[in-house]
Amino acid sequence: MGVAGVRYVFLMAPRWVKTPDYRDTVFEPAHPIDDWLLLSHKFVVGRVLRDRSGAQAGRYSWSLTGIHGAPIQNHGVVDTLEQAQAELMANWRRWQEWAGMRDIDSSQASADAPGDGEP
Repeated sequence: MGVAGVRYVFLMAPRWVKTPDYRDTVFEPAHPIDDWLLLSHKFVVGRVLRDRSGAQAGRYSWSLTGIHGAPIQNHGVVDTLEQAQAELMANWRRWQEWAGMRDIDSSQASADAPGDGEP
């Protein structure tokens, strides 16, 4: 069961895409080489991008987007792209656990998810 007793599933395991390659987002790509989105089906889980100026220049920021109210970390700054992606993924998994959600593959979707297969 998910939040408030509702059962939720996401229909696709999370995947990384470059921000400029994904059209269904409000995020404008900061720098095409160093700007990534983590997606679960059509849901934008979060973003990783390289900071270009200020005190964090050269480091990578990560943030969960659209997920609030959970007792988890939702942003951070680390030294490498790999660290940022790992932190974002780990906190997405923590949020899924807290919310009672899980990934299923698309072959399970029609049997496990109600409705038309959309999240």
